[in-house]
Amino acid sequence: MEAVSDLLGAMAWYDERRTGLGDDFVEALERVIGLISELPSAFPEISAHLRRALLGRFPFAVYYRFDGEAVEVVACLHTRSSPSRWRGRG
Repeated sequence: MEAVSDLLGAMAWYDERRTGLGDDFVEALERVIGLISELPSAFPEISAHLRRALLGRFPFAVYYRFDGEAVEVVACLHTRSSPSRWRGRG
């Protein structure tokens, strides 16, 4: 899954900057994923059936789909990434 690859790359990048910062990134991501799980419709729809939740402290966003029943994470990307990185996914 490409979203997992996105996450691992970001975590490694932050750990290279400072030991433990990658763990802080993962904690921020887990908080956002928890919010998405609880209130998937709370985040803005940025494209047809695609929503974005920002991580806050870190300049990353979780892009996901919610069909009324299930949530599918499509990407976890830096907010300055080109939209083409998530538009062609699943």
